[in-house]
Amino acid sequence: MYIPGDQPEQLDTLLDRYHQLCKQIKIPEGSPIPLLPGKNCHDLPAGQLIQIRYGVLDVLYNERIALILQPGDLFQIPDLADWPIKLRSEDSGQLRLLSDNAINRALEETEFSRQYTQILACQTQALLLAFAAANRHGMRPTAGFRRQRAGTVLVNAGAVSEEVFTLMRGEARVEVQGVIVGKVHEGEIFGVLSALADSPHATSIIAETDVTVMSVPSHEFTQLIQAQPETFMRLLRTLSRQIDELNSRLLQALKVQSPEASRARPGQQS
Repeated sequence: MYIPGDQPEQLDTLLDRYHQLCKQIKIPEGSPIPLLPGKNCHDLPAGQLIQIRYGVLDVLYNERIALILQPGDLFQIPDLADWPIKLRSEDSGQLRLLSDNAINRALEETEFSRQYTQILACQTQALLLAFAAANRHGMRPTAGFRRQRAGTVLVNAGAVSEEVFTLMRGEARVEVQGVIVGKVHEGEIFGVLSALADSPHATSIIAETDVTVMSVPSHEFTQLIQAQPETFMRLLRTLSRQIDELNSRLLQALKVQSPEASRARPGQQS
């Protein structure tokens, strides 16, 4: 059994143990089924226990390889309706279909029962470890909450911060050298560029109303946007709105400064 992806070192130890157990156990003979290149194994009955004799069998989820079954591996076809997993072989090989009666008779022997239990336990532990390593959605960053009065400087231009902030309640303004260049609204994220680039803040953020701010350490925020795409999309929406706002302010400033706008026409009263 092989689990693709960046896996913990402990998983290799578990899989080595699993493969060793699969070689030691004497599985009852079963009905051989050929594996043909590119064949999807949809016709295997639900609940059927199989063993790979030779070749490999890919276990697919959403057309992506989640697991690769190798010679000696045991696998039971789940007895579930609308099962989202597919089995596919890329090369020639062979399976063995193991009957319930044969396995039940073998389980009456103490040594076989012990080895079979160890195989199942080792397989379960390996899959659990791989799932835990891949599952990032349960990540909970270390969050701090602050309540600040209107007029409080939340972020100082020129300062370096190791935190990323989310405005949970209230409104704030963005200033550059005392000039208002934008706003921060409820639910929006700020302080990102400084934290990710490890550089000083380019702007100051000042509370316009009483606010509640959540702060997250920069390194945890990086992990958070990798684990939760919805956080990354919210960040993109915030940055897009702020860029649009800056562009609008820039265009307005250019119109005010243009000679056509500032020069009075002949005969025009002021």
